[in-house]
Amino acid sequence: MRQIALAMVATTFAAGLSFVEPANAENPFQPQIETVVTRLALTEEQKAIARPIFQEGYRERMAILQEAGIQPGEKPKLHQMMRIRSPMQASQAKTEERLSAVLSQSQMAEYKRIVDEMRQQMRAQFQ
Repeated sequence: MRQIALAMVATTFAAGLSFVEPANAENPFQPQIETVVTRLALTEEQKAIARPIFQEGYRERMAILQEAGIQPGEKPKLHQMMRIRSPMQASQAKTEERLSAVLSQSQMAEYKRIVDEMRQQMRAQFQ
């Protein structure tokens, strides 16, 4: 159980959201993106740059989950969680690196809080 919890810590904001059924087939992550955009209080210029970064990160992490056989609404198995740990960390690091060129330090700190909140929600969901 402890390994699962450690693996869940490695999962990211998008991984948490991936278990939510997308509302918009054309842009399935739009509701989540707008929530993040609102919480970060992005300027119009930041929105134009950050939205594609968020979208790409979500899509990348969804692909990682699908490749590992993790299905929405199902509790992941330990071997699946261990399989996604490294790719998820790399994906999140890439997203954060790209965002750091767009967001202020305080916005990056808030983004990391949002990611942590989603991790906690995921852990609670699967305990």
